[in-house]
Amino acid sequence: MIIDFHTHIFPEKIADRAIAVLEEQIARVSADESYRTVSDARRDTLIESMDANGIDISVVLPVATKLSQVRSINDFALKINSDEKINSRLISFGSVHPGMSERDIDFELERIAQNGIKGIKMHPESQEMYINSKEAIHIINKAYELGLTVVLHTGRDLGFPPPVHCSPERLRCALDYFDGSNVVAAHFGGFRMWDDVLRYLSGTNIYIDTALTVREIDGGLFEEIIKRHTPDKVLYGSDSPWEKQNTAYEYMTKTNIEG
Repeated sequence: MIIDFHTHIFPEKIADRAIAVLEEQIARVSADESYRTVSDARRDTLIESMDANGIDISVVLPVATKLSQVRSINDFALKINSDEKINSRLISFGSVHPGMSERDIDFELERIAQNGIKGIKMHPESQEMYINSKEAIHIINKAYELGLTVVLHTGRDLGFPPPVHCSPERLRCALDYFDGSNVVAAHFGGFRMWDDVLRYLSGTNIYIDTALTVREIDGGLFEEIIKRHTPDKVLYGSDSPWEKQNTAYEYMTKTNIEG
């Protein structure tokens, strides 16, 4: 079974606008025209991509960038997970926002867990949250208590200027305050900061995924990180719609590495 652990879709009525805003932000901040979506980030398009590329299950990772989005995003996740036509193919995580009170965070995480959602996505850049802040540490510890996985955007983000809120070094410091076994550090532990991943995160308790990594990382460094971190803590992820779903998997197969 092949699972793509890192994908994104949007509700039909906002998908076009959401993608346009994200692409405009990347172009404005990074002037990098090479990072554009390869699909329209809709549910049916993702399933078509899965069928074309031999993907059995995709994990959908929404992010609440505003307090007002939390409830609707988690309701959207519940709708995906309860739809018998697609829930054998798509598994949606939920999200919370660090600007919420601890009481509201706990309530929403409990609602997520009680309704069978398996985890949450946090994006320290778009949520303006340092990973070693008390808010982030509280969220991760509460999620651990409830048996929820936490997927983190780690490293740089082309749509946001410095500072980096979840660098490999900062994440390593934060690991003094939570277990880490329920954490997945997306983008191979730190987008465009992979030397620091090798230095600070290899061999720790966290998982890492391959989302939006293989198009940039040096092959030798890719293999060295996996060797030191151990293959069973590396998850295949594409970051669809930003990357084709077969890219990372084919790369890993060619290098005889499968997470």
